Amino acid sequence: MISMTIIGAVLIVALAGSALQAINDETQDSLARDSFHEMDNRLSGISGSQVASETTLRFPEGSGSDLSVNESEGSVNISVETADEYRNLTEENATHIEQSLGAVVYEGQDGSELVYQGGGLWEYPSPSYAVVRSNPPLSRTDQFLTFRFANISGATSISEGEDVTARQDVSASEQRSEEIRSQLSPAWTVQGTGYTVPVIINITIESQYALAWATYAEEEMSDVEVNPTPDEMGPDDTEVTLTFENTGTADFVDYPDPIVYTGPASEAATGFDPRANASIARTGDNSFNVSGAQNQRQQLAFYNTSEEEWLIHSRVNGGNVQPPNNGNNAGNQAGWYTVSEMNEALDGAGPTLPTNRDDTEDPPEIDGFSGSGGDNYTFNSSYADTRVCVVAYSDSNIGDNSNDVDGVSNQLETCASQLDNSSRYMPTNLEIDIDQDNYNSVVEEQETVEVEVENTGAVVSTSAHDVGLFVEDGNGNVRVADFESNESIGDITR
Repeated sequence: MISMTIIGAVLIVALAGSALQAINDETQDSLARDSFHEMDNRLSGISGSQVASETTLRFPEGSGSDLSVNESEGSVNISVETADEYRNLTEENATHIEQSLGAVVYEGQDGSELVYQGGGLWEYPSPSYAVVRSNPPLSRTDQFLTFRFANISGATSISEGEDVTARQDVSASEQRSEEIRSQLSPAWTVQGTGYTVPVIINITIESQYALAWATYAEEEMSDVEVNPTPDEMGPDDTEVTLTFENTGTADFVDYPDPIVYTGPASEAATGFDPRANASIARTGDNSFNVSGAQNQRQQLAFYNTSEEEWLIHSRVNGGNVQPPNNGNNAGNQAGWYTVSEMNEALDGAGPTLPTNRDDTEDPPEIDGFSGSGGDNYTFNSSYADTRVCVVAYSDSNIGDNSNDVDGVSNQLETCASQLDNSSRYMPTNLEIDIDQDNYNSVVEEQETVEVEVENTGAVVSTSAHDVGLFVEDGNGNVRVADFESNESIGDITR
């Protein structure tokens, strides 16, 4: 009886039997080869099953000593290294596992060999040349690497005419998969989160059939470095390393720093921001969570269409910006404020911040808020398209005791610029005035054009603004004028 247990990312094959009689003619040789291929097909057929499954096959009478099992032949070492730019984020920078392989080998009458190892099947017409007959369970698609190796154990031979039974043990598969993931994942997992970063994976095969693995990688895989290559290997080479750079993806948000997300509330991103050690995750159709490490702060604003202005959420607890303690307010109101109210209070020249906006009287856009386990926002389904701006910082400059507020208010201009129809949501409003309406000029003639730019919006402009001069020629064609300036426009303030 021959049994095989397929376990998650590693196939475990157990073989049992007694000595075989030698194959002594071409017919038996052909039958043995066919049975070998059938064995490979059967094992591959059940390896991907998600439920318990079993298959049985039999080697023909006369499959003698030319068919052998060597459970100690070969091993695979998988090492994972965190990509350099992410090494300060992961739990560990390097992890590895090692797995024995074993092999089932058939030697033909002409001296050629069929080798089943690690879930793949190769033919050796000669000791220095290998041909892939069936791909091993090792593949790469884009940035994702999949591997599953078969371990031969439990016997040294197969009896002629004996049944071969292969079965999949689902519970053992899940357990072994978890063991492998637990050992390797600290190198690709951001500390304290489930987010991942790219890694370098080295798979080293030590086997007298290393040439077979090198041939498969060289001929059938992409984005892999094979060392040594098949052309560089001889019959006595027993080790090959396959290197996969930039494997996996970074689950990172991709907005201008320090913005974690800007867009409709119903389409909040899910990802990690390494700049502030913060993360955002959708928790429902119109809800999301923003959280981070102890020294990380976050703040949210959304665009209120009825007031045509951004509303900022300000809380005393949880690290969010609070209104500063100036002569116009007590410095401890928590709730929702328009950006104009917030800026006037921060300037110390505006009215006392209203006390009628608090978390018990949320705006109609907000269905709920919780500060447990980060900031959890739920938007009303009728306002699912509400535009939001979420920022996060890795220091205490939001709501600190010195009133050095550098929160979402300073990022609203950038957030708006990232949105479709951005001018609608822009909190700045740059009005341009030219000192006269008409200029008459000819080529190479210089003329001074005085332009006044004023920001009449609710917030200070913090972004760079390009200024272009367009001219219309006598034929009515409009084009960009070439001009030089010896002055910097600088920050445009309110």
